[in-house]
Amino acid sequence: MNILLTGGKGFIGRNLYEGLIDEYKIFAPRHRELEIADYDAVRKYIIKNKIKIVIHTAVKGGDLVLENILRMFLSIHNNLDLLDKFINFGSGAEYAKTRDLKKVEETNLGKFIPQDNYGLGKLICSKLSKDNEKITTLLPFGIFGPGEDYRFKFIANSIVKNLLGLPIKIKQDVIFDYLYIKDLIPIMKFFLKNQNISGDFNISTTKSTSLSQIVDLINKDSQKPSKVTIINKNLNFQYTGSNKKLLKTIPYLKITSYEDSTRDFYNFFKKNIKSVDKDAIIQDDYLKKSKIKTI
Repeated sequence: MNILLTGGKGFIGRNLYEGLIDEYKIFAPRHRELEIADYDAVRKYIIKNKIKIVIHTAVKGGDLVLENILRMFLSIHNNLDLLDKFINFGSGAEYAKTRDLKKVEETNLGKFIPQDNYGLGKLICSKLSKDNEKITTLLPFGIFGPGEDYRFKFIANSIVKNLLGLPIKIKQDVIFDYLYIKDLIPIMKFFLKNQNISGDFNISTTKSTSLSQIVDLINKDSQKPSKVTIINKNLNFQYTGSNKKLLKTIPYLKITSYEDSTRDFYNFFKKNIKSVDKDAIIQDDYLKKSKIKTI
């Protein structure tokens, strides 16, 4: 079974590649090898390599993020006649992050329109996929683990700060769903083996957590706990999704606890701390770019 994986060099794509390569033939071309937004190029690539499944994780940000999302999606969507399955990565942002998302269910998709172009683009793709038996849309909320950019991702950033003996500052606490990246692999394998299952699926945890609780776990795993400061005392908008539909579809799915996943991730960085850019962590672009709720 030949699979085209887009975004294979990104955080999610790279982990999927490593988790699936032993069982499937994965094609993960770089951008210079295949422009996903080019319909004709994608069609030629699918035919040449006898691709039957596309897993689409690629994202191009910037000012043209909306256009990029739609062009890449449609480039694959319009080649569905050649495919058996199209697994598209959406986002919890489709539910509109300008409000509290409290274990929001898939039936709420489209009831609120995202104000950001990323969420809007992903929502349009989900709507275009509706009732198409060849398309499964996965909507992750928070996914973390080895391979994420520790300069800009909270859990990795906090672990590295602790290991470097630095304080941890939280601009504003928030209740979140964080799924460990290793738990995504059995989910993907299930949908690859059960191609008859389509529709939208939140990819989230049963139990939610907060940024401050995550830091508490990091300090628990550390021999030298970091000083923790929460700058804005009120909570940011909650960002959690119901995984009831996912668990009903995959009843045997086991989700790693925050305690175990944080400890595993901590040990990963403990072994690789010498490769970390200490100056970038001290500069703390993560904190500077963190957004807070102002209403």
